[in-house]
Amino acid sequence: MATPGALITAVAEASGIPAASLAVYDRHLRASGLRTKGGRGRGAAQVTARDVATLLVAILGSGELVAAPGTVRRYLQARPHPARTGKALYGALGLSELDALPATHSFVDALEAIIASAVSGDLAHVMGARGAISRTRGAATAPILEVAALTPGTVGDIRVAGLPNQATAAVRYVLPSPFDKASGGRSSTRTLKAWASKVRRDRSDTDLEQYRRLSARTILAAAAAIRPKEEAQ
Repeated sequence: MATPGALITAVAEASGIPAASLAVYDRHLRASGLRTKGGRGRGAAQVTARDVATLLVAILGSGELVAAPGTVRRYLQARPHPARTGKALYGALGLSELDALPATHSFVDALEAIIASAVSGDLAHVMGARGAISRTRGAATAPILEVAALTPGTVGDIRVAGLPNQATAAVRYVLPSPFDKASGGRSSTRTLKAWASKVRRDRSDTDLEQYRRLSARTILAAAAAIRPKEEAQ
């Protein structure tokens, strides 16, 4: 397992984000109890797949460094959007970590499962350890793994495509809405007003929106950083 410093170095090299900025993200997450804590030197924390997922979500969904904890907490509540996601979720990919996710999992849960799958080697096997390509209608397509999030707001996307077995998955995550009730029941006026107020708080008065994306390059690099040394060799 890796220390937070080693993870920051790996993510910085893969993503191009300055290590100093990532260290600030990490500091805010640690202070808010959203990252595994430890001491210094030999007692330094050993980060987990959950810690990696939390850091990447903070990067993707935070317009400002100080907003990282609030961003992660919002995306911990984000669930698959029933109208934008198939019922199978990630079931066709052949990845046990993702297949085990409950229907009500969060965006952070899904990214943690992806990291765990990359650490175990399952993800690399499915995508092709050497960047295997699939052929669809005669065209060569490199495997795609993308994780993205909107800021401000709470909209997350995970897309996997171009696999050798032609399996795909595209899942959108949003905050639960009183309008999503499968039962068709009507929510109270108080519930609707509270939900609208929460949406306004989560957004801000800015007219600027950013849709940030990370690919397999950063995800696999982060997973490699926390893989136990005996497995990495």
